[in-house]
Amino acid sequence: WVSIFPGNLMNIVFCADRGVLPGLHVAAFSLLERMNPTVQKTRFTIFSEVFDESDMTLLRETLNATAKPFRLDLRRVEASAFAGFPALNGSWATYHRLQATQVMDVDRFLYVDADTLCDVDVGELNTLEMGKMPAGWVPEAPLVNAVDRGVAEQLGNSDTEFYFNGGVMLVNVAEWQRQNISQQAMEYIARHRPAFHDQSALNCVLHYNAIELDEKFNCMSNMRKNWCSLKRPYGKIGRLVHFLDYPKPWDLLGEWL
Repeated sequence: WVSIFPGNLMNIVFCADRGVLPGLHVAAFSLLERMNPTVQKTRFTIFSEVFDESDMTLLRETLNATAKPFRLDLRRVEASAFAGFPALNGSWATYHRLQATQVMDVDRFLYVDADTLCDVDVGELNTLEMGKMPAGWVPEAPLVNAVDRGVAEQLGNSDTEFYFNGGVMLVNVAEWQRQNISQQAMEYIARHRPAFHDQSALNCVLHYNAIELDEKFNCMSNMRKNWCSLKRPYGKIGRLVHFLDYPKPWDLLGEWL
């Protein structure tokens, strides 16, 4: 890999099951298509319990259409690691990123949810100074207005501190591992069984311990302030759009909504 594609490497991680396959193709394609040419190679790593090589073959065909260099790897996840945790839509895929941070042998990676459409260059995040912070992500709301009431109240329900959305997360791997962030999050989930799964846990564990990313890297579709951007055609949005609620764009009536 290094000898074939020398130069700047961007690592992107997805955690997925077959329920989000249409979204995964769009998310990965758009991320690669919008990648700055200074990023000479993009490596996608898919963590999944259920994907096989036929799924990877189809995804490679989608990514080949960008005519940009990439690598695509599949990492199998054992569901037993999350036995007893509350499932999300019958799946434990949301927890796979906690395992990804433990096994990715890289300096940093960008985790992205599959229900996204990227219309911004994320390559600049590759050189963002993170210092000793294990992660970077985008605020969703002041704690006082956060939908995740349990965590908001646990953290003080402040109107000046934020609850963060975990759909896009820049991970400083060495610091994440050194500070045992995944282990702390797993313990929190086992103890509290939070309503918003690992996002709840990470908001507690990373409180005061993460950098704030520009909101263009996680433009949440259910926020009224973002609706004008969402009306623009692909190529003029200037955001990484995150389709938070249901139906998803690939679901029945999703495109119409």
